[in-house]
Amino acid sequence: MKRLGTVAAIAALLVGGGVAYAVGETTGVVSACATTPAHTLAVNGSPVSTIAGESACSTVTYTVPTVTETVTTTQAAPLSGYLFDDEFNGPAGTAPDSSKWSVYGGSMPNRWGSECFVDDRAHVALDGNGHLAETATYNPGGVPCKNGSGLYESGGMDTGNFPTPLFSYLQGDAEARIKVPCESGFGMWPAWWATGASWPNGGEMDYLEIMRTTNAGFDAKQTLHASTSTGGPWSLGHHDVATSKWCGDFHVFGAKWSPSSVAFTVDGQVEATFTKANMQAGWDWPFDTAPEKLFLDLQTGGQGGTIDNSSLPQTMLVDWVRVSAS
Repeated sequence: MKRLGTVAAIAALLVGGGVAYAVGETTGVVSACATTPAHTLAVNGSPVSTIAGESACSTVTYTVPTVTETVTTTQAAPLSGYLFDDEFNGPAGTAPDSSKWSVYGGSMPNRWGSECFVDDRAHVALDGNGHLAETATYNPGGVPCKNGSGLYESGGMDTGNFPTPLFSYLQGDAEARIKVPCESGFGMWPAWWATGASWPNGGEMDYLEIMRTTNAGFDAKQTLHASTSTGGPWSLGHHDVATSKWCGDFHVFGAKWSPSSVAFTVDGQVEATFTKANMQAGWDWPFDTAPEKLFLDLQTGGQGGTIDNSSLPQTMLVDWVRVSAS
């Protein structure tokens, strides 16, 4: 309930009735006066005398009820309609949104390839054109990592740590629009993926990896991982081999995650679907119960192939990341 404020000035004057009222006031007194004009008497067209005009005043006491209005508000859904959305808009050289992403650096995380993740704007930053830029560089002097030191610095981030990540989701549609570096599979290992609270028990969905294969640069791999009853991992994957290198343009990689099913997509088309029915004896299916958080990183070496130092720096650009309900 919202009460309107008092208006001190008279809002309207009703000339016919001689009553004025002020919106929002409760009581008041208004005096109104009327004056008749003077009249001149004449005989045969010659003025004889003048009768002066007369004034008459009256006083009116009025009461105006307090005016009220009822305003009903409804909590609106986010305009985007997404569970998670980052368009990476912002000035060049600024950090990703810290309310959505935890940037790697220092002691986190372990290396997956030969990179040392560094939390600085040379390796993880917005480019000012609506993109996230993750850049790998060569540092012959070596940089410290959690598990030793290395010659390569790069950028990576995720949506926080369990048990209270900045964002995680349990089923829905996740997509990212990405332009991978042209050395992908030749030393660069771009990755867009998700995992649960523990690996491999919580499962892993690799929406995109480009690695060292016989079709390096042309092969976008999408994979599911989870645990077996003996404690090791199982994997089911799909290779989307293109006719030209994936680095030639932006492409959208993701998955439609629903009960008992994960369908990997490229540029909006379902490329491979894996279901609970695909499980072999002793394979666990955590994808109906375990929420997962998101990762974006540019790894180097390892399964990304042998690095050509002269090719660095190399950059992965991400236009946007979006997660919506199924």
